[in-house]
Amino acid sequence: MSTEPPDIDDMSEMNSPGLEANLEWLRETLQRRVKHIQDDDLKHRAVRWIQRSLQVPASTVSDYIDHQLSGMEAEYRMYNHDGVDDPTDAFPDSCEGCPHYGGGCPITTWRSPQEELDRIAESTADGAAFKREIRGLATLHDCHRIPTWISEWETRYEGLVEEGWDIYLSIEIDVGMMDSPGAEVKVDLSEDDDDGGGY
Repeated sequence: MSTEPPDIDDMSEMNSPGLEANLEWLRETLQRRVKHIQDDDLKHRAVRWIQRSLQVPASTVSDYIDHQLSGMEAEYRMYNHDGVDDPTDAFPDSCEGCPHYGGGCPITTWRSPQEELDRIAESTADGAAFKREIRGLATLHDCHRIPTWISEWETRYEGLVEEGWDIYLSIEIDVGMMDSPGAEVKVDLSEDDDDGGGY
């Protein structure tokens, strides 16, 4: 496995595969290095970040969308049916504004969009292609929830990755400061352990 950081020039332009690759690389790298951090506050921050990075709701944007759709369908039928006084009770409030609100959600109840959703999830090779195609599907059926979920996914990952890089760079800066005259170098963090040591 490569110990070189993923090649990202501009954090604001990272797509989801870049975010996912960065998150994985940062988690593995910080897991190896955290035991060598001398500063207690920085060590605690790194451990908390590792824990948070393991709690993301899904490993890919495709999984996240599937998770959100499944959760919504578990609670709501997404079409008007007997047993509801108001047809909109069959939908979450967040679907209000959709032209299908109170009628029938094509994404969750029509066969063709469901088959297209499955095809997109199975055939797209990366998160960027998945997002592009599923946004097209959402536009076709006037769904505003899917673009919102994609934005949530990107925001959550981007913030987590940026914090991880900040911790990583703080460790590197700390090592650089130990190279000053008279400093006692306690550990060389420029070389990774291969034993995958814990924290």
